[in-house]
Amino acid sequence: MPNEHVIMAPLTTWMPMAQEYCRAMAVVPFVSSDGDVLAVEPDIETINDRAVRVRFTVDESEWERIQSSDIFGARSRRRFPDDVPGSGSVRLTVEGSRLSMESPRGWSAEEFEIVSAMRQVSTASGDQWIGVLFASAPAWSKALESLVEMGFVVDGETDDEVSATNHMGVNVMISVYPQNQVASIVYAAPFDPVAVESMEILDLLNRLNASFIIGSLSVAKDDRRRCHLLAKAATPILEGVDVAAVLEALVIGLTGMLMEVAPVVEMVLRGTLTVDQAFVRLS
Repeated sequence: MPNEHVIMAPLTTWMPMAQEYCRAMAVVPFVSSDGDVLAVEPDIETINDRAVRVRFTVDESEWERIQSSDIFGARSRRRFPDDVPGSGSVRLTVEGSRLSMESPRGWSAEEFEIVSAMRQVSTASGDQWIGVLFASAPAWSKALESLVEMGFVVDGETDDEVSATNHMGVNVMISVYPQNQVASIVYAAPFDPVAVESMEILDLLNRLNASFIIGSLSVAKDDRRRCHLLAKAATPILEGVDVAAVLEALVIGLTGMLMEVAPVVEMVLRGTLTVDQAFVRLS
């Protein structure tokens, strides 16, 4: 990792608040319900007219507490790599809103997110900062937690997609594409291939799609000619929309919908229910 060279803005605005804690040096508290984090002589850098970056050093035990309590998202945000090498004090970089710095009681830790955690180590080429870079938790994190609670196991993950499958072979694919401003969820439940050719099943799914709110249903074969009953939903990624909460709600809703619909569709396919009877039961 290259040396860290950053020009910091001077600390000029916190002295009255800092003096409550220590008259000899600037000490600013990041207020947290899990215990305040004290930033001793922090460096503040203005990113733009709305955001700031703050750097400060904590000792090793405080860094462990910050991680265990997930302060600044130190445990829940994605990490590259997984841990800070070495031992001793850690230099933290957090970012947050400039407005959050106006409180006379300290800055709310919830308003800041960790960007990096570094230790300075001596190498043959000189002192270097080595540690962990952090990124936002993926938008599907809450949805994935709900899936795991329902018995799904993660079997693949990239920057854009995550896949999970349960013991019955039902697969869920969550895809998030910020550039296209859309996120989608697709459930694929193994089904009898005959369903693809059944006009009764097509009729029933068309009726259900016209009445369902949260998603749509279809049957299709994959490239290996395996048939699946599909349940799909999507949400736009817009400013002000809590995509993580929406995906979590969609996952819960689609799981319930698929559990209710699949056995009824199966009965129609076997001839034990008519399309009309099935639609009445599901609507």
